[in-house]
Amino acid sequence: MEYNSPLGSEKEQTLISILNLPHNANVLEIGCGNGKLLLKILDKYQAQGVGFDLNTELIELAIEQAKSLPNNTQAQFLAQDINNTELATNHYDLMICNGSSHALGSGRDAYQNTLKKAYDLLKPGGLLLIGEGFWKQQPSDEYLAFIGEPVGVYHDFRGNVVQAKEHGFELIYATSSNQDEWDNFEWSHKLKNRKLLQQSPNNDQLLARKTHIDRWLDGYLKWGRDTMGYGFYLFEKPNL
Repeated sequence: MEYNSPLGSEKEQTLISILNLPHNANVLEIGCGNGKLLLKILDKYQAQGVGFDLNTELIELAIEQAKSLPNNTQAQFLAQDINNTELATNHYDLMICNGSSHALGSGRDAYQNTLKKAYDLLKPGGLLLIGEGFWKQQPSDEYLAFIGEPVGVYHDFRGNVVQAKEHGFELIYATSSNQDEWDNFEWSHKLKNRKLLQQSPNNDQLLARKTHIDRWLDGYLKWGRDTMGYGFYLFEKPNL
């Protein structure tokens, strides 16, 4: 998988195509990781954008990949905390937050704070593309204990929509990861680590990671596969 979320290539293309951004749009991504999603959007719409992430290695990858953009697009990637950064209000045509609401808070505050931040930063008529977990069914106490608190997931699929509407947004489009996307995402970590272990079988760090991954996949099969979902929501800030 290209992203730290269960987003497959076909769904990615659908989400990008429905944005319909204006020429030279201003785009912001919180938790941009390696920058691939932001760069694809900027390339398609000849837009300009900025991505934030605390992982310096991923930001370096994003900066390197941005060099392949055409001259009519601009991308900036910053390894800094979005909470300590002054950004212009009512400025952005699109804000993206894919699995990174924790950058703006912990527990129940994370999703709420992301919605508040987006409403402040987006232009009237601006869009929020957010990827967020949801419960397919009520989680068992054992699963919650396995994940740990705060779990960062507090609503069902509709509940994430209701929260956004209460913050003033209108829902434009919504979908969720299918089972293939989830399975590919979860097992991609094991496959990657397995390949590295084949090259370096006595690497203590990789061996420890294997133990962690195997434990997580056991929990995924026991509880997560039937309980946790992942939604993609496109909201619009109304033109007032």
